[in-house]
Amino acid sequence: MPRNLTREPDDKARKVPKITVNYRRGSKAEHCGNCSMYRQAEPQRQAGTCTHVAGLIYAEDTCDDWEAKK
Repeated sequence: MPRNLTREPDDKARKVPKITVNYRRGSKAEHCGNCSMYRQAEPQRQAGTCTHVAGLIYAEDTCDDWEAKK
């Protein structure tokens, strides 16, 4: 079967690396846990994911592209 060359790129290919957005420890007011792009994992896991940044994301961290939840 031929490969589908028009399919969407892998999810990781659309996300930016942490270093690109200055991923770091957040503040009380601005952290991934209150960002619109943060997705909490199952309760037993310490890290979640982000719709914008690649890799495991911790709720207490932040980045330059932080965006408040609405």
